[in-house]
Amino acid sequence: IFSVQSYISFNFPRLGIFLDTLRDCYEAYVIYLFLTLLINYLGGENVIVLHLEMQGRVRHPWPWCKVLRPLSGNRKLFRTLRACVLQFAI
Repeated sequence: IFSVQSYISFNFPRLGIFLDTLRDCYEAYVIYLFLTLLINYLGGENVIVLHLEMQGRVRHPWPWCKVLRPLSGNRKLFRTLRACVLQFAI
């Protein structure tokens, strides 16, 4: 996909902006599908939330753990993380 888009954009510069838009939409779709795959692979939303609740507070990795407080593992955390990934994709 990317090589074809680059080749066409190089040979037809006026089509470049349209192809970039299509490529960005494709990237967003792939990221969304990957998130869905991970959620399903891990057992679904309810299983992930249950695991987060059993784990309790989730610490940030180093060096952020020095400045950020641990997050409480619950459904709100899962929804926030999912919304952040989807916002990145869009």
